[in-house]
Amino acid sequence: MHGFNWHDERGREGIGFVRALRNVSTVHLPPMIPDLMTIISNGLVEGITSCQKVNARDPEFITVAVEYIEYVLRTAEILRLLPSFLIPVFGRILSSRDTTQVKIFHTLNSIVEQRLEHQSRESAGHLSPDRPVSLPPQGMVLDASNGEQNDCIQWIIDTSPKENPWSAKRIVHEVMAIWFGALHALSMSLSYAIFDLSIHKEYLEPLRSELEGPGYTHFLQTAKGLPLLDSFLKESSRMNPFETVRRKALKDFFLSNGTCIAKGDWSLVPQQAMGRDEKLYPNASAFDGFRFAEFSPEHKRTSVQPGGPSHPGRYYSGVAMKLIMAHILINYDVDLVNKYVPRSWVWRTTVTPREDARVVFKRRYAPLA
Repeated sequence: MHGFNWHDERGREGIGFVRALRNVSTVHLPPMIPDLMTIISNGLVEGITSCQKVNARDPEFITVAVEYIEYVLRTAEILRLLPSFLIPVFGRILSSRDTTQVKIFHTLNSIVEQRLEHQSRESAGHLSPDRPVSLPPQGMVLDASNGEQNDCIQWIIDTSPKENPWSAKRIVHEVMAIWFGALHALSMSLSYAIFDLSIHKEYLEPLRSELEGPGYTHFLQTAKGLPLLDSFLKESSRMNPFETVRRKALKDFFLSNGTCIAKGDWSLVPQQAMGRDEKLYPNASAFDGFRFAEFSPEHKRTSVQPGGPSHPGRYYSGVAMKLIMAHILINYDVDLVNKYVPRSWVWRTTVTPREDARVVFKRRYAPLA
């Protein structure tokens, strides 16, 4: 990734972005909701061009950023087919042909360098009246009420290691990694959720009733709530896992039962098999949109929750998915053009939504959200 070797650097310099997303971002999620709603509304109504006009300081940036995600995924699949001794060579060749990451890097690097310079001047006592107003591209928020930067870039700067400060280049690499993880997972999860909404229309009425009640207002104010919609999205993810989790041990790791995963070994989590396990999920092969919701004692569902720290970006993705699905439910009826066409394309351990599984959006009435 533009001169950055994740396996060499990861863990050695700290994990500031995890603290930034898990702790700092949750405080700022509710104020972000109005901006997210504007972007979602304009994007669905008028297309991505209008979405860019709403919030993008650099209209080219969002297009390049999306292309970057696709290029990384294609490159990764190619490298996985090669023997290990060829990966470094072909990795450099394929990376050198990618111009998208160069555009992203230079756009963000100038912003980070300006902020780090200002931070250094403040530390040295050379205070300026205001922080430098260097606006980030699409999807990052600025709180201009007090002149302070309030966006993902600044959170990473503020939570980066103090004893061994990160360079501007290192901070930009963290932002790019977060962008990749957030957009890739969010877009695929939403695609499958929309597919499931098109097929299981019996959930339309209760989901819309939840959105028409006080719970939706509470969600917009606090970024919390909407248990029925939350359950529907979880069930969709359970039925449609789009990738097997693969992790390489950077050091010897012992599981709770004593099994050792040696440094350099790979471990995989068979998400589809686990999601269809009857011991974990009764009637696992059936779609139960309210499996994870609790209405009353006779309708309670049980689920196995993973232990340990959760993914640091889950707060963002959860809020964004609920906002998008709420907008669709309130304003549109959705139908699959062909209910019999396969909805997934499978390559090795990767499962992605098929492009020819098309959905028709029919407006119900004037948009309300």
